[in-house]
Amino acid sequence: MLASAVSPFFHEQRAGRNLRECNLRVCVVGCGAIGANLAETLARMGLPQMRLIDFDRVEPRNLSTQPFWRSDVGQLKARALARLLYRATQCRAEAIAERLTNENAVKLLSGSNLVIDCLDNSASRLAVQKAVRQLSLPCLHVGFSSDGYGEVIWDEHYAVPDDSHIVDPCDYPFTRPLMHLLVGVTAETVVRFLLSGERFNWTVTLSDMKISPLPFR
Repeated sequence: MLASAVSPFFHEQRAGRNLRECNLRVCVVGCGAIGANLAETLARMGLPQMRLIDFDRVEPRNLSTQPFWRSDVGQLKARALARLLYRATQCRAEAIAERLTNENAVKLLSGSNLVIDCLDNSASRLAVQKAVRQLSLPCLHVGFSSDGYGEVIWDEHYAVPDDSHIVDPCDYPFTRPLMHLLVGVTAETVVRFLLSGERFNWTVTLSDMKISPLPFR
């Protein structure tokens, strides 16, 4: 017999509405392992629109961790991902195939209601942080390291890391489990924020398969 109680995981029942009615624009910055999979997850959860920012092109090595096809190799990631989302769910994604810098960050992020930083380098993350603070935009920073640690942190509590000695693990096939754990936690965090305004910070560690909430205040 099915339980009569409403599950907290069914946001449509819990909140009385769903993401398809959400007119807020989510901006995903960085369409790599985290950003591309997160955008796909949010679209499949019902988000009807978003903005995608990434200047890079799909390479064969990306196919181990990113939701692109072999036929996408050589295409601009933002545009290839926008096409994928529309074909899958009719999510209308605005693709911006530009490198985000200190000079253009404010222009590229303006008009967003939520920015999700999924970038893989500290210089660009810092540019995002400066811009969202100037624009007073909510921003969620998501990233993981080669030692099996990931984090989902709201900008109020985020310190841009020094990546001068960090090896980028994004295209290594064995990072898929950690990446998908992190994407799932991020998607849940985004949905809670969009539907109720709740904010949570998280750490994810693969070595002990642990997902831990961090205090927000």
